[in-house]
Amino acid sequence: MIDSREQIPTLLSENSIGCELGVFLGEYSEILLSSKKFNRLYLVDTFDGQIGSGDKYGNNMRILGGEYLLANAIHKFQNNNTVEIIKSDSIKFLKNCNSNFLILFILIRYTPINTLCKNYKNLEESSS
Repeated sequence: MIDSREQIPTLLSENSIGCELGVFLGEYSEILLSSKKFNRLYLVDTFDGQIGSGDKYGNNMRILGGEYLLANAIHKFQNNNTVEIIKSDSIKFLKNCNSNFLILFILIRYTPINTLCKNYKNLEESSS
């Protein structure tokens, strides 16, 4: 068991393929990349409308525009060949994923886990 999401990379093998769903300012993306565990890291977000997020404890909520967040991600990761930024909602991205690799789901902390499991089960059923 891990105490925080910052410890997730310790569970991964070298050359992992990962995905962060909901990138916001890319702060957690930087933590993932600093682990040097990823061969490829997909950063998936709608980057559309007004997007809000808080810190890892759910405090200090900020709301920023999607266009600003996309420009920020492009600027922050433009020289990192490991990163692929994808402008998509999570479900569409997951439906189009190659099922031959395991994706590390870094899920938005304030989404109830039962909702995420239900959405993923629906995704699996619609892909069958």
